[in-house]
Amino acid sequence: MAVAQLNQEVVSAAANRLQSESGIRPSNRQVLNVVGGSMTTVAKFMNVWRNESPAVSVNAAALPSGLLRELEALQRNAEKAVRDACMAELSNARESEQALIQENEQLQADLASLQVSMNGAQEDATRAQIQLSQVQADNAGLKSMLENERSCISVLQVDLAKATLRFEEAMPRLLQELCECREELALARKAQVAAEIAAAVAAERVNGAEQRLRNH
Repeated sequence: MAVAQLNQEVVSAAANRLQSESGIRPSNRQVLNVVGGSMTTVAKFMNVWRNESPAVSVNAAALPSGLLRELEALQRNAEKAVRDACMAELSNARESEQALIQENEQLQADLASLQVSMNGAQEDATRAQIQLSQVQADNAGLKSMLENERSCISVLQVDLAKATLRFEEAMPRLLQELCECREELALARKAQVAAEIAAAVAAERVNGAEQRLRNH
């Protein structure tokens, strides 16, 4: 019957029972069939049991020669089965070891690839941080320029309001001056017309005088 947790006491008890039933030392495989588990674990505890347990003494004289030969054949077969089982366990262990080595190599390659990717990501993050800092600096500069522009606009708005107020205050005076200028211009035009008429009359008189002189 398989035991959930193998230990030296369980394996030794199974080996002693099998030995008492058969009269010969049991093989690792026979004990494994009783207690379960793995051949490696059972073999480890069986080595301790063989070193501590006395060999089974068989009175050869009391047994027939045919039975002795059969017992020896059984012993050889048991030992061969044990060797085969150990070789199979060793082969499985080597295959497992090779698989673990390959898996470890693959994991190492994956780790190296991940490390390269992580380094690239860190470099990208560093560049992005630098760009972000530059953008933040540019943004701060733009904000400062915007504040300056707003200040200038505020000053210009104040100046425009003052100029508008001065213009509105000066508008009546300017209109008065415009009216006066128009009146002066009208007078000047009248004077020019009168002067032109007087000049024309004077020219006629001169022409008449010249004509009379030529006739005399």
